[in-house]
Amino acid sequence: MVGQGRWQWLIKFHPKMDQEWVERYRELEGENCHVVETASLAPVLQAADIMVSDTSSIITEFALLSRPVVTFKNKAPEAHLVDINLADQLEQAIASNLPPSPALLDAIEQNVAQLHPYQDGKSSARMLDAVESMIKLGRKGLKPMPRNLFRNLKLRKKLGYWGA
Repeated sequence: MVGQGRWQWLIKFHPKMDQEWVERYRELEGENCHVVETASLAPVLQAADIMVSDTSSIITEFALLSRPVVTFKNKAPEAHLVDINLADQLEQAIASNLPPSPALLDAIEQNVAQLHPYQDGKSSARMLDAVESMIKLGRKGLKPMPRNLFRNLKLRKKLGYWGA
């Protein structure tokens, strides 16, 4: 599929990936396939129209760009993901989701709204306001911790802790 030249492939591995595998994929590099080695993921994510992954935290970051994600044997597939179980399904999953269908786009947008409900660029300002408010209120602004006797007893039993 990579050798057909139908799509541009950017391959980014986890930093702890076994170097033997990285080298094996480097052999695929060519005009339409590049192994990317950068600490900054933002440019790689912005360059991609679709992501192919397994179960990774980077899926969440990519989802905020409102673009489709094809997952392979995802342990918790959700409506906004295109999950496949066989490698032979990859080409069809990519082709049929570029561009994404209105139903998939809707599922992606619903997921984005749950992950990050504010798209106005003012999240940092809201966070700073909340911190300043907490500083002004001091301990009065804190809610009391709930007394959960049952949970406390279960944890003490599990840890074998009965001291003072």
